Amino acid sequence: MDFASNRFRDVFRYYQEELQNTYDQTEARNILFLLFESILKTRKADLIINSEQRISESEILEIHKAVLKLKQNWPIQYITGETEFLNCRIMLNRNVLIPRPETEELVKFVSENLKSCNSQLKILDIGTGSGCIAIALKTNIIHANVFAIDNSSKAIETAIENAAINKTPVDFAQADILNYRKPLGFPDKFDVLISNPPYVRLQERNEMKPNVLDYEPEEALFVKDEDPLLYYRNILDVSSKILTENGKIYLEINEYMHNDLKDLLNRYPQYTYYFQKDLRDKYRMLSLYR
Repeated sequence: MDFASNRFRDVFRYYQEELQNTYDQTEARNILFLLFESILKTRKADLIINSEQRISESEILEIHKAVLKLKQNWPIQYITGETEFLNCRIMLNRNVLIPRPETEELVKFVSENLKSCNSQLKILDIGTGSGCIAIALKTNIIHANVFAIDNSSKAIETAIENAAINKTPVDFAQADILNYRKPLGFPDKFDVLISNPPYVRLQERNEMKPNVLDYEPEEALFVKDEDPLLYYRNILDVSSKILTENGKIYLEINEYMHNDLKDLLNRYPQYTYYFQKDLRDKYRMLSLYR
């Protein structure tokens, strides 16, 4: 490690050059700021203002080990072990997906739709993963009772930890929507179902980056090409048993499956549905109302 000095600006410049063959310049800069913020326990703005501050040998060693992982396409969120999701601090590990901006958009949309409800809504988050959706909804809709399920016990452990960190009372349970059985202590009916289910077809693997393919849990990402709507169909089937009479369903969707979902929804005439576009003008959200 041949730094000009151990000042922040020199160490940062050195590692930005180290990453130039793995990431473009802007991406490398953004990732490094996240890394330095995490290790130095300070904010980006303070790092920029105090670019002459010196970094200790132990901190440089920690940064160096992390950069070696970055060069192997490790996601920065798995290296720092956390991310921010709608002002909630979400701890991450390789048992759960890294939350995407599209999921934040979904939660924002749902929060705005439900904030005006005066009743104590019962909300079920299906396939909660890190718990980010359930926790953010409870944070934004204080009067709601939020429940969440996942078929992975390790994901549930992570979600429970995140709820505790954010001081949000959410009820979590291990359960599989493909073979749903009401968890102990859960209500029979819910006013709202929300889910970001697995929806990436295996044929889309070649469009994905190594930092996703090599590190994020496949079972939370992919569905078989021959049955890409598996989870949507099961959610809609289960909804007939657990959704209240005037209930709502909100789903994140695959931008390529918009028309296929329309065909599926013809089998469920009890619902009025709407597709919403995200900030990139892609159909990524589906709302259903009874």
